[in-house]
Formats: sequence, structure tokens, C-alpha cells
Amino acid sequence: MSLTTTKEIKNTIGLLCKLLNLIYDTNIKPEHFRLSKFNKTDENVVSILQNTLDKISKESNIQINFIDLNYTRKQFFNENPGSRELLLGLIFLVSHTIEWDLKKLLDQGLEIRHSSTATKVRAHEKFDLERLDEHDLKNYVMWLEGKILSDENMLVEYEEQIVKIQAKFNEKLDIKARNIGLTTYEILALKNKEIGEQFIQDTEPQVKILNIYLEWTKKEKQFWKWMVCISKLNNYLHTKIEKLQMF
Repeated sequence: MSLTTTKEIKNTIGLLCKLLNLIYDTNIKPEHFRLSKFNKTDENVVSILQNTLDKISKESNIQINFIDLNYTRKQFFNENPGSRELLLGLIFLVSHTIEWDLKKLLDQGLEIRHSSTATKVRAHEKFDLERLDEHDLKNYVMWLEGKILSDENMLVEYEEQIVKIQAKFNEKLDIKARNIGLTTYEILALKNKEIGEQFIQDTEPQVKILNIYLEWTKKEKQFWKWMVCISKLNNYLHTKIEKLQMF
């Protein structure tokens, strides 16, 4: 393998590690991949891989997850699989989950952060219910019921207006044809410069992940070739060991 190819693979693995660390909050590094290739145990590679598997797996029992995915490598299900076997299992799992988990992460809506300032009420301005007689108390309850009804009606009107605004923006931006809708936050970001700047700041993590993923997709072919070599090496070694055990 040429020096250039080795560097390309290392960079590609680096992209994958960044992606996994951002999506799943793991701490895996290219060095762990290199060590696993040779089935080493340095740098706590086994525990790192196991922890990464735990975070990505949708099941509390990882082996059940792999059985459901029809994973056929028997060595993975051993009591103490080596780092190479864990790496092969990890990449198998990643190939089945990363796109879905990335989409789910990016689809999580951003909520507008409202900063509210609490108004301090002086002691003599506090409303004392105990001072109300029965007639005044009934009137107060009726007023509260009317206020609640008014607020509920206003909320419905706001929601209807938001739907209309969304439809208007979708039509203007030709988004409706692509079956993609804008969130309220996105609409406000388009209409208001200050909110737009806040939106850019809030979406920076998602943009960062997406850029890394797009870069990864451009280079992942090289990575999968590398993984095929590891898989073949692992199969060869297991066959060799089985033959030796026969004597």
C-alpha cells in the first residue's frame, strides 16, 4: 500500500471518527482502528470499541441487536471478542444505522429561545383572595375562565396564521414541490435579520456534522476497501488457527 493511499485511508477514518463522536457522543480515534486491524489491546482499544458499540446499539443487549440484523460472524458472539472482531462488528452496525441516526439528529427541530424577564410585584400589589367575599370570588373565577378561553382562541388564531405563512413561504421558495416544509423558526429567520443571525448560530452544530458527513461520503469507498482487507485477513487467520488446532 502506497504512502499516499495510507494517508488517504487515515484521513477517511478520521472523518468517520468525527462523525461517530458527534452523532453518538463517543471518543473513538483513528488509532483505535489501526490497533484493531492488528487485533491489539493497547490504548484501551477493546473498551473503547465496546463503549462505542453500546452507544450506537438500539438494544440493551448488543448481541440481540446483531442477531436482528442477521450478523453472521460467529467470532463476534464469543465471550471476549478481540479488537479486530469488535471493529468488524462496529462497522457492520454503523453501516446499518449512521444514515438514519444522522437524519434523526438533523431533523430535530430547533426551538426559539425566548428570554423572559420576571416582573417583581411589590408586596402591597399582591392579590389577596382571602379578602374577597363569595360574590367577588365568583366574579373572579368567571373572569379567569373568560381569560383562559380568550387565550386559547388567540393560540388557535396564531397557529392558523403560522400555517398560512408556512404555506406562503413554501410556495414562494418552491419547497412544496419537494415536500419539505419550513419550521416556524426558519420562517422567522428568513424574515428577521436578528433571528436569522441567531438561527445560523444555533444550527452551526448541525451544519458541521452535515459537512463532515458529505466529506465522508466522497471518500468512504476507500474505507470500505480497507475494511474488506481486514475482513479477509481475519478470515484467513481464523482458518489458519482452526487448521493448527486439528493437529
